[in-house]
Amino acid sequence: MNKDFDVAIIGAGSAGTSCALALRNSGLKVALIDKSRFPRNKTCGDAVPGATLKYLKEISTESYDEFRKFKHKQKVESGIVYLANGKSLEFN
Repeated sequence: MNKDFDVAIIGAGSAGTSCALALRNSGLKVALIDKSRFPRNKTCGDAVPGATLKYLKEISTESYDEFRKFKHKQKVESGIVYLANGKSLEFN
């Protein structure tokens, strides 16, 4: 395995993966490193907030197009967030 990289991104969550996608055609040798094995099941890991698609399209039209083709999407119209102080916040 090649261990010489220009950039090492630690954490393959949303931010790390976005950074790697943005750098993929930069000519830099990029390593994306995470302590977990993939695919993995992660709480909230399947949620994609609306603005995310706009940014995904900007950094990788190929990934955006693949996401749009995915057939098993479920749209969430509303939600409730329960706060530590016992209050809740509802949103649409």
